[in-house]
Amino acid sequence: ILFRGKRVDSSEWFEGSYWLSRSAVRETTYITDGYGNLFCVIPETVGQYTGLNDKNNVKIFEGDILKFRSGIYSVEWDNEHSKFLQRDGQFSRELHIWIAKSEIVGNIHDNPELLGGD
Repeated sequence: ILFRGKRVDSSEWFEGSYWLSRSAVRETTYITDGYGNLFCVIPETVGQYTGLNDKNNVKIFEGDILKFRSGIYSVEWDNEHSKFLQRDGQFSRELHIWIAKSEIVGNIHDNPELLGGD
């Protein structure tokens, strides 16, 4: 399973395996590159790869913002139904419905204004 997170030390996005370190004092979130290297990431930015790519063959992760025609959608995980959804504030749909014609235009962490946020 592939994850993405924003590195604490450089604010760059990094992809790899998710790893969580817990102690009595603190909890630290890492993404590992598979070669034993751990990169500390901001926990709120971690998102799982959906297994799908947009129309430009770019990997779609949880937290990405997609554009389809004139609509803008965020990619979210739905725990209740165990599936990824694309949500536009009013409606939510299964992610795969328009994926072949959708395009990633940003993500909820770097571009919240695309969804009408701060």
